[in-house]
Amino acid sequence: MSVISTYLKSLEKIVGQEKFPMALKHLQIAKNFLNSGKKETLEKAADSQTKLKMLEDWFGDFLTNEIKHFLILLSDEQKLSLLDDISEEMKNAKEVVITTAKPLSDQLKKWLIDELNKIDIDKAVAFKWCLDPALIAGIKIKINDREIDNSVQAKLSMF
Repeated sequence: MSVISTYLKSLEKIVGQEKFPMALKHLQIAKNFLNSGKKETLEKAADSQTKLKMLEDWFGDFLTNEIKHFLILLSDEQKLSLLDDISEEMKNAKEVVITTAKPLSDQLKKWLIDELNKIDIDKAVAFKWCLDPALIAGIKIKINDREIDNSVQAKLSMF
C-alpha cells in the first residue's frame, strides 16, 4: 500500500465512511488554496495550536476539524507536498454506490466495506449508501462504471 493510500485510509477511519466523500472534497479545497508559501508557513509554525489558528484564519468553519487536524498532521511531518499526490490519487478513487430497498445494519455495512475494499486495496474508495424501495429486496452495487444488480426488481424484470 502506498504512503498516499495509507494517509487516505487513516482519514477515512477518522471521519467514517459516510463523511469520507465530503472529506475528500474538503481536502481538494485545501490543496487548491494552500500554495507553496502557505504550505511552508504552516510547516514552519511552532506548534499544533499555532497551525490550527492559521487554518482557522484561512478557512474558518469551511473545513471540518478533522481535515484541519489532518493538515496539521501532514505539516508536522513536513508532508504537505503530498497534497498534490493525494489529489491525484483522489482522481483515481473508486466510487462505490450501494443501493438497497431498506437500510443496512452498521455490521452489514462494515462487512460490505471490508469485502469491497479487497477488490483493489491501493485505491481510495468513497462509499455512498442509497435507499430505493423499488428494488423490493436485494442489493445493487455500482463501482465506477460497473454495476452488479442482485435486486428482486432486476430478477423480476427478466421475465
